[in-house]
Amino acid sequence: MFHSIIITGGDQKAREEAIEKIGRKEREKKIKSDPDTLIINQEKAIGIETIRKIKGWLGQKAYQEKKRLIVIHRAQQLTIEAQNAFLKTLEEPPENTLIILATDNSHRLLPTIISRCQIIHLKTNNPSQEPIDQKLVNIFDKTLAERVVFAQKKGKKKKERVLIWLTEQKQALRQNKNRKNLKIIACLDKAEEMIKANLAPHLALIYCLITDREQTSS
Repeated sequence: MFHSIIITGGDQKAREEAIEKIGRKEREKKIKSDPDTLIINQEKAIGIETIRKIKGWLGQKAYQEKKRLIVIHRAQQLTIEAQNAFLKTLEEPPENTLIILATDNSHRLLPTIISRCQIIHLKTNNPSQEPIDQKLVNIFDKTLAERVVFAQKKGKKKKERVLIWLTEQKQALRQNKNRKNLKIIACLDKAEEMIKANLAPHLALIYCLITDREQTSS
């Protein structure tokens, strides 16, 4: 069970509405007027000092509610140092604590952050911001040559970006755990493992797509 959530996509208003809906479900009280909710909403970079503030707040006793909420708007503003310092809290927050990260660009979050959270994708009118790679879903029915071209194009991105992309696709595929998707997830897991072992991302992705072709064509 996840104790941390990433809300990505949509616009600022849509993300705020999704956060409010989750807050009402948890405590039946408006988030902004709740002393047991900590809201971080910074335009500039969110550094390790803010993470220390969050940890200090978590160490205090709750006022009224059984469950406390931490909401970080513009989570893409978290520095790498801050994200690394926040990992343990995301994975094992204090009892009865829910953490929500809202972002319009989950690609700026570390794979280790994403893997510790439930992902909620909101619809967006801007295809370039769509977190689900529909080309990947469709390419599973393409020829081997087309898959290799796709893998080479994706593999040109930085290692961290490719790892984030793999994590997002696995999260999406798990929403519909049919036989084919489970086999694809296994291939993506293998590609991630190979990239983390310092294999070039495009080679790992080629392996992933070729292996999927062999498995799903059976």
